[in-house]
Amino acid sequence: MIRDDGPIAIALARLGRGLPATALALAAFVPPLAAIALGRSHVLMLGAVVWVVFFGGVSAGGRRDRFDWVVPGLVRAGEYGLLVWMGLDGGFALAFALTLLHYDLVYRPRNLGAEPIVRWAGGWDCRLIVAWILLAIGAAPAGFFVLAALIALLWLGGSPLVQRQGDAA
Repeated sequence: MIRDDGPIAIALARLGRGLPATALALAAFVPPLAAIALGRSHVLMLGAVVWVVFFGGVSAGGRRDRFDWVVPGLVRAGEYGLLVWMGLDGGFALAFALTLLHYDLVYRPRNLGAEPIVRWAGGWDCRLIVAWILLAIGAAPAGFFVLAALIALLWLGGSPLVQRQGDAA
């Protein structure tokens, strides 16, 4: 399964052994995305981030089932939805930068046989926690723009185009 799990999700994955991954992913991401309609308090957002990180991490170790293909999309929807909710303008920029990393996650191994650079971006779980910390200290949306720029630079620095030009020199 193509996931962008960070160290927290990886550690929580063992709690999901034997449980259906799809059900865990739905439990992780549907309630917090529904909470978006309730407002934008820091406490509500913290609860949503903790919920998503816990159940999303547990879903990483869940038993595979026939709806397994939905799980990476739910992870992306949860991460992007919460980032946009927390950061609004900056959240859109960050979600765009993350789409570059997630594109790399799929196509770098397939087309180049290389390890995806997404591994250097911390994982969706750590990014959500950092985003909430930026929000809590009053650094959003500016901090989201900075994070988006750093992720875009990471992607650009690892892009095949840059690597091929460097190889030619």
